[in-house]
Amino acid sequence: MVSGNDPRTLIVSVHNFGPAIPAEGQRAIFQSWMRGQVQDSGDCAHLGLGLYIARLIVEAHGGDIAVSSDEKTGTTFTIQLPRS
Repeated sequence: MVSGNDPRTLIVSVHNFGPAIPAEGQRAIFQSWMRGQVQDSGDCAHLGLGLYIARLIVEAHGGDIAVSSDEKTGTTFTIQLPRS
């Protein structure tokens, strides 16, 4: 979802109903080398850099990235970026 109601801020949210991210994982998820529990990942390697790099890019543009997650409502990643 993209929200453009605020003339100063652009908000982008991505939501899914997959397994919830535990509270302790939410606090550290944007740090380097952090990996959640990968279900059914096959032989695919996961370095734990994707959300860390996303945070660096968002912050380099003056924005913020956050996560909220629980078993009932699922997981939402939200990015807020200044429009100017």
